[in-house]
Amino acid sequence: MTRLSTRRTITLGVLGVLVALVLVAAACGGGDTPSTAIPATTVPDEAVATTASVVAPPTATTAADAVVEEEEEEIVAALPTAVIVPTHTALAGVPTATAAPTATPRSELRPIEDWTCDEPGTRQEVEAELENHRGEQLNFVGWGGTYQDSQRKAWFNPIFENWGIIVNEESPMMIGAVRAAGELGDSNLPPWNIAAVDGATTDSWGRTGVLEELDCAIVDTSGWPEHLQRPWFGGGAIAWGWVYAYSTDTYPDGSVQPQNMEDVFDADTLPGRRGFWRPEGWKLAMRWANLSLDPDLLSTAEGKLSLLQISDEQFEIGYEVLEGFRDNITNWSSGYSDCPQALMSGDLDMCVYDTGMAFDAWADDMPTNVCWTCGIIAQTDQMSIIKGTSLDPELFELTQLVMAWMSLPEIHPLSSQYIGYGPVNMDSLQYMDDPMYDDAKQFLPTSPQNFPNALFTDEIYDGSIAMVQGDRWELWQGGAYLGIE
Repeated sequence: MTRLSTRRTITLGVLGVLVALVLVAAACGGGDTPSTAIPATTVPDEAVATTASVVAPPTATTAADAVVEEEEEEIVAALPTAVIVPTHTALAGVPTATAAPTATPRSELRPIEDWTCDEPGTRQEVEAELENHRGEQLNFVGWGGTYQDSQRKAWFNPIFENWGIIVNEESPMMIGAVRAAGELGDSNLPPWNIAAVDGATTDSWGRTGVLEELDCAIVDTSGWPEHLQRPWFGGGAIAWGWVYAYSTDTYPDGSVQPQNMEDVFDADTLPGRRGFWRPEGWKLAMRWANLSLDPDLLSTAEGKLSLLQISDEQFEIGYEVLEGFRDNITNWSSGYSDCPQALMSGDLDMCVYDTGMAFDAWADDMPTNVCWTCGIIAQTDQMSIIKGTSLDPELFELTQLVMAWMSLPEIHPLSSQYIGYGPVNMDSLQYMDDPMYDDAKQFLPTSPQNFPNALFTDEIYDGSIAMVQGDRWELWQGGAYLGIE
C-alpha cells in the first residue's frame, strides 16, 4: 500500500512548520510560544502542535495530485538530516527499566491482516505497523491537568519520539460535545479520534452508538477485568480510586488513627469533622457505610463481590448508617482539591479525595495521610475511539494501533510513574515492582500493596441505576431521611 499519497496534507503541514521555524530562528533566534499553545507532545523545537491546531484528516489522492507528490519528494530530498530517526530495537521514549522485546526479524512478523482475536498483534508486530504510519497525526481529548500530563509523558511523547506520530491534544473534556460528535459519526469525521472518560460514560456511549467498536485482533484487552471487557474499552485506561484521608495534625503519627471504615464512622473514638463527596457520592458512601458495619468484607473475594453491585437491601442499610452519622458530616465536596485544602486549613479532619490527589498531596508534603485499609472504591477511565473515525480507514487503523500499543502489558502502566492512577490491564501488575514505580505505587489501586484493599465497582451497573440513585442521594443530602422506616 502506498501511504505517502494519503499523508500528503499532513506531510506538507509538518514540512511547513519545519521550514517556517527554521526561517524564524535564522531571523531572530527563535520566538516565544503563544500563551494559549499547549504542546501535543514533547517534540523537538522544530515541531510543536497546539490545541488550536485540529488537523484535517488525510484526503483521498487523485491523479492531479501526482505533480504535488513529486514536488514533495524533491522537498524531502533537499532537507537536512531527518529529525526523526527510525527505531527498530529499544524504544527511546520508554524508560530503560522496561525491557524491550526480543528482536524479531521483520520477515517473520505477521502483517496486520493475519492478526486474530485469539492471537492478536504482538508488541513487535504493533510497532512494525506503527512504523508504516510514520509522520501521521490523530487528535485526542482529555481532562487536562496532571492527569493529561501523565498521559503525555507515558504514551504520547514516546509515540512521537519513536514513530514521528503526533498526538494533537485538547482539554478540558467537553462531554456533551464529544458525544454529539460521535452521534454524527456515520456522516462526519469527528474533530477528535480518541477520548478518555470514566468507564460508565464510555460504556453508555458505546451502547448508544457514539463509539467505534475496536478490533480485538489489534487492541487486546483480554487482561482487563472480565466485567470491563467491553468492545469500546482499551488504550491507556487507568484505574483510580476514592479514598478516605485524614489530617496528621489532628491525628498525628503515634496517636490513634483510622484503620478501617468502622473507625471513620466512630466519632467518639476519633472525634473530628468529616467531609463526604457530593456528586454521585452514593457510589462511595453506600459501600463505605456497609463496610463500617463489617470491615472484614474487604478480606475475602466473596465480601468484595457483595459490594460490586449494591443491592436494594445494602442501600437501605447504607442510608440508615448515614442518617445516624449525619450530624458529623460538616462538608460536602464537589471539587477534587476541596478535601486537601480543607485538611490543610483545619476546616476538616477527615474527608474524601482520589488517589491522584493523594499522590499530589504527598509530593507537596501536605500534613495528610490516607486510610488505605479503610477501602479504596476503585473505578476506571477508559480510552475509546469516537464514531466516524473509521470513515478514513487509514486514520482508523493508526488510531487502533496507537490504542493497541498503549494496551500492551509492559507499556500500559507507564503513566503510573507520574500520578496515583494504576493500570487496568491485570497482566501489567507483574511490572509494578519495577523501581520506576517506587514513588507512585503506594497510591495505586492496582499496586501489590493496595490491591487487597481495592473494591472495583461495576461501573456499568452503577451507570444503569445512576439516575434513580442520584435523585435519592440529592434528596437525602437535602435533609430527607430515606432509610429504613
